[in-house]
Amino acid sequence: MNVSRTKYLIAFFVVLFVTNARAQDTLVFDAAKDTYINIVIGDTYQGQTQSFIASAWTYGGSFGTGRSLLGFETCEIPDNFVVVQATLYLYKDYSASHAGHTTNGLNAAKLFEITSPWDESTVWWTQPTYNTNLFTTVPASTSSSQDYVFDVTPIVANSLSSSNEVGFYFKLDDEVTYRSLVFASRDHPDPNIRPKLELIYTTDTAWCGNSGPSDPPPPPPPVDPIDSLDTNITITPCIPVIKIPNIFTPNGDQVNDNFHIQSDCGLDAFSIDIFNRWGERVFTSSDLNFSWNGKTIGGEELSEGSYFYKVKTEKAGKEETKHGHITLYR
Repeated sequence: MNVSRTKYLIAFFVVLFVTNARAQDTLVFDAAKDTYINIVIGDTYQGQTQSFIASAWTYGGSFGTGRSLLGFETCEIPDNFVVVQATLYLYKDYSASHAGHTTNGLNAAKLFEITSPWDESTVWWTQPTYNTNLFTTVPASTSSSQDYVFDVTPIVANSLSSSNEVGFYFKLDDEVTYRSLVFASRDHPDPNIRPKLELIYTTDTAWCGNSGPSDPPPPPPPVDPIDSLDTNITITPCIPVIKIPNIFTPNGDQVNDNFHIQSDCGLDAFSIDIFNRWGERVFTSSDLNFSWNGKTIGGEELSEGSYFYKVKTEKAGKEETKHGHITLYR
């Protein structure tokens, strides 16, 4: 190298890794356990019955309330997941020994979130505990052969925030004879009608193109003096990743009281519209820093339930529209 040169140029090769790249995946789970409990049967364990039942009936001449428990294990989901959508599929048990769905309009029920451990071979009438404030409504049947599909996103998201197990406690709203809902359980001989839980989720990776979600970016190459004027700089522009929650609880407890959206990059344009189930717009904003408190544009408090959003973004001339749902739960 000619050391008489008065100027050394240092070349830096700069690579910006895009953070928070997100992929969406879907998993379908078979039930890991279920059981039937009945106040008449008591501690006669029914973990192998082929039916998943909620009932108010007579058994051997005695009135008996029947309820069922259903559990899923979700160990296949990676640690850094966010629940997007959870759907539960229940199918009518066409070969049940119990009377099937009653069709007099009186068999509405609920699926509650189970909140304590349980074993299908030892569970009894007074356990496990369940969350009376977090449930999915089961409408009264209109057909004796009706299958059901439920959006159970709030229950699944809440359960998986502290465990890899999701449990449902199934009971009628009014446990008065004669009414029942009778679905196939995980022990039904026909595998096609056993309960299924479909889970759509996203995962975040900390650095694009590396070997793992928590690995740091690779170090830059060593810096050495050179006698050239060539400097190569490679810059990957920031790609916006919009983070949209799927549940909020505007109940005044100062925890998750408002719905808002985050973006890891600045946006040139943004808008959001939120609609109720009848397609009526209840909220709108063009400010990325908006905060929705669960009230209408006119300031009226909205009821619990699912609402639907349409988000439009623009960055560097590229427009994108996202649709989805948000659950309001007080």
